[in-house]
Amino acid sequence: MGLLKNKDFAYLNVREGKIVLKAKDRADEEYDSVEGYLTAIDTTERTIKGSIVRFWIFDLVDNEGDRYRLSLNYRSGVVKALLNNLASIEGEIGLLKISTYQRSGFTKITVSNNGERLSWKYETLPPVETTEVAGQTIKDDSKRMLFFEQIAEEINNKLQ
Repeated sequence: MGLLKNKDFAYLNVREGKIVLKAKDRADEEYDSVEGYLTAIDTTERTIKGSIVRFWIFDLVDNEGDRYRLSLNYRSGVVKALLNNLASIEGEIGLLKISTYQRSGFTKITVSNNGERLSWKYETLPPVETTEVAGQTIKDDSKRMLFFEQIAEEINNKLQ
């Protein structure tokens, strides 16, 4: 039969060095890693406490067909490390293992592709610029974030 029911995603985020499964009717569950095949990378905006907040969305499916949607803050160090690791994959993007941990109060990430641990492709990133606005110094990371958007586009092209 050509018709299939669309299975819901299990929604994940990262908090304090753990991958957190958001549960509707029970307490959130914490994990050290998630494994699956990357199917898409996208961005979305949500309104939180009256402010618009941007997020990266990573869709994964595991060997049993379970689907996961990992949501990460748009400017987080975790998402930059994840994208930089994924950019280093030369051939096919296979079974990914995304692991998180905490060190010195910061969440860190490791990524493996088909069991092979990945490293950053880009050691040098576009600089964060500073601008004076009304007597205050403001950091402008727009060029750096555009760089990561281009990485995500390249990865999405590999997935198709």
